[in-house]
Amino acid sequence: MTTDQKSRILTLVLLAGWISLKIFILCPLTIYVTNAEEMTVGYYSLALLYLIPFLASVAILVFLGMVLPSTPQRVYVAILAAIGGLLWLQGDVLLWNYGPLDGSFIDWNREAWRGYVDSSMWLAVVVAALYWKRHLVARVRTGVLLLLAIQMGSLFFMKPWAALVQKTEPFVESLDLPERLVRFSASDNVIHIVLDGFQSDVFEELVESSKHYEESFEGFTFFREATTSTRVTHLSIPSFISASTYRNQIPAWKYHRQIFKGKNILRTMAEAGYQIDVASGVSWMSRLHSGAMVYGIPHPFREKAEIERWHAAFLLDLSLFRLAPHFIKRAIYNQQAWLISSMTPGPAGTHYRHFSDNEFFRRLTGEASLGRETPVYKLIHLLTPHPPLVVDERKLPARRPLKNTRENVIRQSADTLERVFQFLDKLRKLSLYDDSTIVIQGDHGTSLSFRMQDRSGHWVDSRDSRLRISGAVLPLLLVKPARSKGRMQVSDAQVELNDLPATIVALLRLPGEFGGKNIFEIKRGELRDRTYARGMVNRDTSSRSGFFIALQEYVISGSVYLESSWTIGTLYQKPADYRDTDYPWGSLLTFGRSGNVHRFLLDGWSISSDSESTTWTKADEARLSFRISPPKRDRVVLSATMLPFLARGLLPHQRVLIHVNGEFVGEWVLTERELGSHSIEVPADYFREEDVVIGFKFPNAVAPRELGVNSDVRTLAVRFASIRLHDGPVL
Repeated sequence: MTTDQKSRILTLVLLAGWISLKIFILCPLTIYVTNAEEMTVGYYSLALLYLIPFLASVAILVFLGMVLPSTPQRVYVAILAAIGGLLWLQGDVLLWNYGPLDGSFIDWNREAWRGYVDSSMWLAVVVAALYWKRHLVARVRTGVLLLLAIQMGSLFFMKPWAALVQKTEPFVESLDLPERLVRFSASDNVIHIVLDGFQSDVFEELVESSKHYEESFEGFTFFREATTSTRVTHLSIPSFISASTYRNQIPAWKYHRQIFKGKNILRTMAEAGYQIDVASGVSWMSRLHSGAMVYGIPHPFREKAEIERWHAAFLLDLSLFRLAPHFIKRAIYNQQAWLISSMTPGPAGTHYRHFSDNEFFRRLTGEASLGRETPVYKLIHLLTPHPPLVVDERKLPARRPLKNTRENVIRQSADTLERVFQFLDKLRKLSLYDDSTIVIQGDHGTSLSFRMQDRSGHWVDSRDSRLRISGAVLPLLLVKPARSKGRMQVSDAQVELNDLPATIVALLRLPGEFGGKNIFEIKRGELRDRTYARGMVNRDTSSRSGFFIALQEYVISGSVYLESSWTIGTLYQKPADYRDTDYPWGSLLTFGRSGNVHRFLLDGWSISSDSESTTWTKADEARLSFRISPPKRDRVVLSATMLPFLARGLLPHQRVLIHVNGEFVGEWVLTERELGSHSIEVPADYFREEDVVIGFKFPNAVAPRELGVNSDVRTLAVRFASIRLHDGPVL
């Protein structure tokens, strides 16, 4: 073998190795580490499954190159080099945010522009590689080693080793249910079932459709007014077990630690002599109470080897989704069925959480028996009927997830309740039903709207109200005290999930006090202030970064179904110490749900009612905060695109008074009812400090309702579309 041949083989091995390493090892590792809290299978088990595909990929790519003659081989190497670079650019630099994998569908039409960006980039890089192939081939090895060094450096700063060490042992191990989990106390059981994402008005609709539901829930009270503190599971569950609400002031992981190690209903029950059993498919639930027996519900509900194969396939799907250009991502996504995951063998539908967790519940029901003398508290968390929606018209697993319609949600919710009925019937057969305290609840509702009465007395969809609120605020809540009998009762008491600890303690007559009230002591018509918060901007970043970009609080003073009961409360921004407010001069900041301005916002903004591209002010002052380098010129230009709130004959103009660090620097007077651009030159001396606060005061701000224009009670002045700061005059 000649030196030249050896050199070509080495080049092919390096290129093939980099591409295969990126797809099968590095990208899965990156995704695993950044989502370690959600992983239930050890990484090393998954990595072993990738070893053969990795080696096969290297061998195939090298073999294809070796059989080509010299000139075509040079073209082949150039194309591989382009792909190797593009995988790094697409997967590590150009990271598009498609939102959380929470069962919501990606709007591919809205995101289509990203496809044109990706396609242009891939085409340009491949064409350039082919055009300069002679120069490129000579530098391939250096380039591969440089990319590998960059990748390893970024992984090092992510500190993956702690996460990998923690995940050496998988969260789930076996389909065999622990004996303790299936055993119940002969005399004193508290059974707490959390049905993730079960919306209360969906349950109400099911009850109206059949008397079967009322009869099956004998002794229960259905609290149709129940509200949750947040629509995010990893915050709502800690909230209702402790009556302590998260408000974006500390990292979410620190909030978890405080709740799990502090006062919560599990700890109180344990101190009262109850044995604590927990079953969930969510790994952080294992830390709820150190003395609990915790069973990690396998997903999918199959044997260990099948579980590992499915998770390896799903992680590979996520890796390919991250590395592929936009238009190919859609095929990998496969309408949430995921290309490779859907090919893994196993019982139909068990790769979906709904069928997987229902199968666990069926197994628990079948094996349930007596056998414990001490009191027992069981917390069972099932990830159903939470999307994706996968129950078809025949009540069988759908080939791929269905659209998020009310009909599909109701069908999946009814299928979930069938398993609950079977469980309750088993408790009756064991003579446990009457003497058990049973809580069946959602942790939040869904993205569906619900019927809400607006201020004029008309019934509207909640998403069409000024609040644009979804049914996520409405969790199912059913409670049966021990020895409660009779048909299911329906209560209009204004309760919230954070009342549950106080209720359980009161029903069991245990020592200990919690915030909230015993829900059975809240009288109908008794007015209460309840709070609900949702993260802006349709992104749950708290599980990964520790904080929401912003958390908007609502105060509900009265019935949740009356728009007049709702007021927009405090906007909890990420604390300044954790916020990236560095602003490069000249950067365009855009408003609205799809904007990039949110980390700079302070107070006075109506983020909860954002349109796609604009944001209203909601007070007589709105402020932004920037960390900025000192200007190099003697003038700074502040420009903004905005639309004023005007009313013909009542409000002809809006004045905007501009302040920098509290100092008045100028004024705009807006008289045209259209989106317009405005700018002002400000002496650079106002921007010499590193931290700059720009404030806009609105002397003419007023609520449309006060003018009789419409029912909006927000104090409106201006609708911002964009803002920009230039270091020096704009030419």
